[in-house]
Amino acid sequence: MTNAELNLAIARLLYPDAEIVLSIESPLLGADKYVLKHDDRCYQHIPNYSNNWNDLMPLVVEHKITLQWDNEDMLWDVYGVRTECKASKDPQLALAKCVLAVLQEKDND
Repeated sequence: MTNAELNLAIARLLYPDAEIVLSIESPLLGADKYVLKHDDRCYQHIPNYSNNWNDLMPLVVEHKITLQWDNEDMLWDVYGVRTECKASKDPQLALAKCVLAVLQEKDND
């Protein structure tokens, strides 16, 4: 899964009522390929959870996700409340993937 696909998957779960559209419909939003369309006049960038700590961390805190360095495997281990997520060498990517797993788990409940 690419970073863009990860960001899109998280946005779909957080904004289920928003439509995902090509940014051609809203040229003011710039170079983003896809944007969230909340209604006829309200467009929003898809947050960059995989590369922007400011987009990611409120979700990490809200869902009580923890990050821990594993010296043995040289990887970051990440844990959601009821979810053990895949480890990663990139701590932000590990957290973003765990946010997605936690949101998917909540969506299935």
